[in-house]
Amino acid sequence: MTSLLKVIVHIFLINSINAKFNHESVQSGFFVGRISEGQFEYTDLNGWMTPRKAIDLCENDEKCGGFTYKGANLIDREYDIYFFHILINVETDTDSWKWIFYKPSKTYARFPGTFESDDSENLQFVNEDVDGITPEEKCEMDSECVAIVKTDDVPTAVLVDYLDIDNFKMSEDKITLLKIKNVTKDTNIDATNAWDDIDTCCPKHRKTNTKELLKTINDTMPRISCDIPAEDFLAKYVRKREPVILVNCSKEWIAQTNWSLEKLLNEKGGKLKWRSDFESQSSSFKKFENVDDLSGNLINEIINNNGTIRIFDPIGRRKHTFKRRNGTKLETDKMYLFSQYEKPKPVPRDYYEMSGLLTDYQWIIISHKDTGTELHTDPEYTSPWNTVLSGHKWWVLMPPEVLPDSFLCDEKCSQIKEDDINVNSWFTHVLPQLRGRKWYGSTVTEFIQGPGETIYMPGNLAHAIMNIDENLSVTENYFLVDSLDDWVHGMMTGENLIDDESDGLEEEIFWRAMYFRHLGREDREVIRAMRDQVEYMVNYDGSACEESEEEDNDDEEDENDGSSDEIED
Repeated sequence: MTSLLKVIVHIFLINSINAKFNHESVQSGFFVGRISEGQFEYTDLNGWMTPRKAIDLCENDEKCGGFTYKGANLIDREYDIYFFHILINVETDTDSWKWIFYKPSKTYARFPGTFESDDSENLQFVNEDVDGITPEEKCEMDSECVAIVKTDDVPTAVLVDYLDIDNFKMSEDKITLLKIKNVTKDTNIDATNAWDDIDTCCPKHRKTNTKELLKTINDTMPRISCDIPAEDFLAKYVRKREPVILVNCSKEWIAQTNWSLEKLLNEKGGKLKWRSDFESQSSSFKKFENVDDLSGNLINEIINNNGTIRIFDPIGRRKHTFKRRNGTKLETDKMYLFSQYEKPKPVPRDYYEMSGLLTDYQWIIISHKDTGTELHTDPEYTSPWNTVLSGHKWWVLMPPEVLPDSFLCDEKCSQIKEDDINVNSWFTHVLPQLRGRKWYGSTVTEFIQGPGETIYMPGNLAHAIMNIDENLSVTENYFLVDSLDDWVHGMMTGENLIDDESDGLEEEIFWRAMYFRHLGREDREVIRAMRDQVEYMVNYDGSACEESEEEDNDDEEDENDGSSDEIED
């Protein structure tokens, strides 16, 4: 095993350069790229481990056909590693350059049984004594062959041209050798795909029966005390990218005892403006439907006329600080509220703040019953914490690294309005279809968050929220150590750090502060490794970056047409 590891590490750079187009032609080792989630997964081996341990597991497990993880080629650093029976769904676009996958040195994965199917059309029978070639050699040479079936004490093996992994049946006298080398997306191997057959044509909202809905929720989110030592929280949750609820972080906050919908809306005589969406049957408020910021007095008037509101107000440290420096104080400026709550003690400090950079990633959220949001992800390179001060929220978290776009209500066929603040339709129509499906070995997580509870989530975790009753919460997003790989990859592929109008100065300030002041030796090694990994791929296939930039420009045009990328929890 030791000699194999030396070879693997030695050939990594060659393989990473070849990975974009030629990973199928290289027999084994590490490659830059990602194995898509949801199909052909071998979840028994998944876990937090080093690539070195993962190699040992896969090479010595007969049913393992490879693995993938998000990160760089640091063989003794721990990652969340996902295993597969066969590596067919390989992604090699620019987004996948922050991922690694591993192809084992074996040619076949071995299963103690058969995959029963009536769809094989061209069975071949091979007897080494008669044909002068082993079944393994014959299958490897034949592009149509996907597996070999052998029976104890029977000299003739059967070569099959189709296999459905879902149809596996254990057998005491038969084995199946699944070919895992030189396979492509065209290889005639099938399995259930967690992405398939999801109906996103959402019906009209029904009247919510809250009690019945709550019966469908299996709350599996762990709760821990806010007294957990910060170093333990960093090791167990932040670095391992594990969501968790902290209890009683807000018990001494002024916000916990003093904030309410009525009090906040009446601040400064009701003249402060709040970023708000609303629904009302009254025609007198129609002229305000496209206004982003509404005064507290106007919002109170909407509520008093049986309107439904969802306030997602950016306290905006960056925006309002810059305005104040220029001698302007806006009607949306509520920075005095920062003194009435604080960062939950176990959550690490924000690297942006430590580096002297301001962000607008702080929000007050006031929500009426049944409002909320469909699946979305938070601002790039950040991890959120959200504390509920009153009321209750129903959260749905997708498995790690599963993007939300495929699960949103389809505008073309759904019977709900775009940007509807009522999310009952998604929660009662799409969510039930997602339960039980697995991506990278995990299912959706659901939980109810109540007063005094703070949810911490890693970055890039898609989530949806439904407000069970009127509730009030405060949330902030931080740059933490779990975003290092995403950050380096993003900066090297042309993404901006905080401001879309950035001239590069803040990126430079942040890089220097992180590398020379804030990060320890091991974390600096992480960003160097990711830098090298992306740099190799850019040098090999720079055209991929140009294609990615064209897609980003298209996205910006769509946003200018009226869409929004704000998070709305």
